[in-house]
Amino acid sequence: MPPLQVPDEMAHLVRAYSVSNGRCVAPPMENLPAAINELNSEFPPLLERRQPYRLSDYRYFTNRTWVNQEMVEIRNPAANLYHCAPYLAAAAGVEAAKLSSQSPILLLYWARLGNLFFFVAIVYVALRIAPVCRPVLFCLALMPMTLHQAGSASADGPTVASAFLLFAYVLCLAARPDITSISARQFVLLCGTLLFAILCKFNVWLALLVLLIPSRKFGGVRRHLLAVAFCVAVVISGWVMWRVQDRSHMLYLPTAKAQQGVDVGRNVNFLLHHAGEYVAVLGRTLQGTKMEYATEFVGKLGWLSVPLPFWLVCTYLAALTALALGSEGRLWVTVRDRWVCLVVVLGSVVSLCLLLWTMEMREAAYSKLNDVVQPGVQGRYFIPLAPMFYLLFANRRFRIKGIVTVAVCVILVLVSSYTAIAAVHRSYYWTPRKTLAQAGVFQRGVWVLDGNDARNPSTYGSTAVFGQPDDIPVAGDWDGSGVIRIGVFRPSNGMWYLDLNNNGKWDGASGDAQYEFGEPGDVPVVGDWNGTGTSNIGIFRRGAWFLDTNGDHVFDEGDRVFVYGKAGDVPVVSNWSGVGKADQIGVFRDGFWFVDSDGDGVYQTTDGHYSYGIAGDQPLVGNWDGVGRKRIGVFRSGAWFLNVSGSNSWGPESDVLAVFGKGSDRAVVGHWTIPPN
Repeated sequence: MPPLQVPDEMAHLVRAYSVSNGRCVAPPMENLPAAINELNSEFPPLLERRQPYRLSDYRYFTNRTWVNQEMVEIRNPAANLYHCAPYLAAAAGVEAAKLSSQSPILLLYWARLGNLFFFVAIVYVALRIAPVCRPVLFCLALMPMTLHQAGSASADGPTVASAFLLFAYVLCLAARPDITSISARQFVLLCGTLLFAILCKFNVWLALLVLLIPSRKFGGVRRHLLAVAFCVAVVISGWVMWRVQDRSHMLYLPTAKAQQGVDVGRNVNFLLHHAGEYVAVLGRTLQGTKMEYATEFVGKLGWLSVPLPFWLVCTYLAALTALALGSEGRLWVTVRDRWVCLVVVLGSVVSLCLLLWTMEMREAAYSKLNDVVQPGVQGRYFIPLAPMFYLLFANRRFRIKGIVTVAVCVILVLVSSYTAIAAVHRSYYWTPRKTLAQAGVFQRGVWVLDGNDARNPSTYGSTAVFGQPDDIPVAGDWDGSGVIRIGVFRPSNGMWYLDLNNNGKWDGASGDAQYEFGEPGDVPVVGDWNGTGTSNIGIFRRGAWFLDTNGDHVFDEGDRVFVYGKAGDVPVVSNWSGVGKADQIGVFRDGFWFVDSDGDGVYQTTDGHYSYGIAGDQPLVGNWDGVGRKRIGVFRSGAWFLNVSGSNSWGPESDVLAVFGKGSDRAVVGHWTIPPN
């Protein structure tokens, strides 16, 4: 991956730099060489949206130095909450780079190498000591998303590796027949492994894994329970000691979150007094985002902007399940063991959701609580829990031969790695000619069309006079040629006027077209209703959609009618399902998006729903990045808020705020080819 193209990698690099200076507890303000801090602006999030990355770029940045340069003070509130344990490997790499006076970009790559070497070493040990479940561990460790994090400066790599090692060591103590009793040395090693794992990412539920070890190996049930209690005490003591040491950052956390519109106290109060409503949020989240979590679990690279193909996601998950079912005939998993794994997984997931609700739920979202989904959760957070989850499938009935297991593992890893490398290369290093969405505004019959892309609009581009002051602007590929042309809908009479010859002016029947489709007061909609590549017209009338699906510009038996939304909604159109080329319908209502993601034209709770914008915004849909599917956005008083990341929620680090037009304008999105005036 190019520099800093892993979520929050800069924050993790700063934390590793602090640890390399011998500070386990980071200072409130970190002194950082200015050249290192400048990496953040030189390699911003979603670099692939801006330009392809070339070898010459590496050469340029490797010749720079940070030695004897001025220092800058920065605050790193999120990463400073982490213990120094998961940063030791990256800090070792940073220190090696510092000793050899490497450039800032090479310092980052040394940190990445430190993490990667540590991950490989720990996973190798885990695979060596695990008497069972090796195929599943192997495939999880080499899953694209796992390697994506392990090869970065993030703390996620050591977190995953430590969880895998703990799981493997517990299985080693539980399943190896030559270990008939747990020695003091083995128990100390177990506690040390557990302590390191929870210092990487606090999770008290991991202590319950000790219950997987048979009681007879502890000398009875009583001693077994005492051992579990001791492990829980180790976990809690380690966490409390760290929080005491790091209390200054914990005290600053509510202030930092308040600056992001998050009221931590209110979020905690909501969880304590509105548990039923929160359960409803979790259910709605699972219904609407389960496939997104699956993709993020297997591989959604970069700043969650480079998803791997859905067929690979399904194949990988199916293969993991098959390996868990059929490759562990030697392991007898009791009902109690399954309950232990289930409690660890569910307890960890629920705790994670509660924590992220507390830290990420914005105060403004409470006004639309019935449409809110769980904030902050990403599929990659479940990777450390995956071995325990797949142990639930272990059985002695369904068997896969050893040679088949090896073949499945090798083919799965090779195919997924090749696909991931191809996706990274295509996104960052090889960029075809992009068809980026461009901004446009319409004001009283005058069009102003930007010649640059919508993320970085120029002052002004081409202008056109097409329409009357009260017309509503539209744009589409009217003939399927791939050229976006302008047009207007006249709400006074239901007439459409389309600039077919793309010269930016009305030429009448000699070069343009006019159709009657709709009634006075209707709202125009444009979409590729059939997936043919041609934009067809339609109208939205108080929650009802009338779509010209047969493309004859007349409402007749070949057209379709849907009821989706209500009076006052703003219609939005895009390929919400991500399948095929046909567009689906949706509505924007006071900052919330409700989209027909399954394409059936009927609103269901399983349809997509997002919070992006505020009441009064004009919704936008466009190909902001030039690759992949269209993304959402809003226009507000001349400002364009573009969801470049595709997360469907505003992220100031990954999304784009551009300025084009003024408050009274109507925003239009397209790819303009009208000759400049």
